[in-house]
Amino acid sequence: MSSTRSEVAGVLALAAALGVAAGLVATPAVESAAVFVDGASLSAEVGVRPCSDAWPAAVATLGPSRHHDFGASSAIPGTTPPPGLLVCDPTGALRLSGGLEESTADPGGPLAVGQAAALALWLRVTDAGADGDVLWLVQDDGPDLGLRVAGGRLQLVQDVAGAGDDGEEAPPEVLADVAAPTAGARLVAVSRSGSDVRLWVGTTGVATAPAAPAGEGPVTLRLGARPGTGDAAARAVLDEVLVLPAALGGGDVAALVAANVW
Repeated sequence: MSSTRSEVAGVLALAAALGVAAGLVATPAVESAAVFVDGASLSAEVGVRPCSDAWPAAVATLGPSRHHDFGASSAIPGTTPPPGLLVCDPTGALRLSGGLEESTADPGGPLAVGQAAALALWLRVTDAGADGDVLWLVQDDGPDLGLRVAGGRLQLVQDVAGAGDDGEEAPPEVLADVAAPTAGARLVAVSRSGSDVRLWVGTTGVATAPAAPAGEGPVTLRLGARPGTGDAAARAVLDEVLVLPAALGGGDVAALVAANVW
């Protein structure tokens, strides 16, 4: 019996010694951020709501003469990748960098004057301190109608061919102006009805002003500045540019603004 007790004591002493030795070389325990979950916890479904298609539907009801969405395969590919300025937008947008006479002509060519009664676009001005042109509707035998940024304001202007009293060409006439949209994208619309032209930013009608009579010749859309003027383009992003064959009313503009939904 005594020898058995002695053997047990020896085994316990040896185990204790080995335990101390192992403790000296083993990596100490530390806190871990690992979280273990079972398979059932990973099987939850996440629903992603599809685009509403409200914007293209609203555009289609207006029957645009031109529609530039700046997708990769569009007539004018965007320089800003998707998404553009819409809430739900699989296409890109066009960025104007403020270059001298920086411009893009509509590759679709000239439009009959009756096809260019209005225009609309989504716009964000990236530098309101840099004066420059956003776009123009150019007509050889009538006034050019344009949007530009000047002094931190978004201006609707017309340029009537001819010279001032001093023999130099008269500067464009400002028909309406409003604070340039810099905080985010805004729908900007211009509509001609009879002898009047009107500017909207969002759903707000900024101003209605008398304009020079339109000519009978074709109209060309130009994004940015006009060549030969020595003017710069604005520093801005443009998206979903529409040229429309009929004048816009307040309800039409409100419908376009409301259609920018997911």
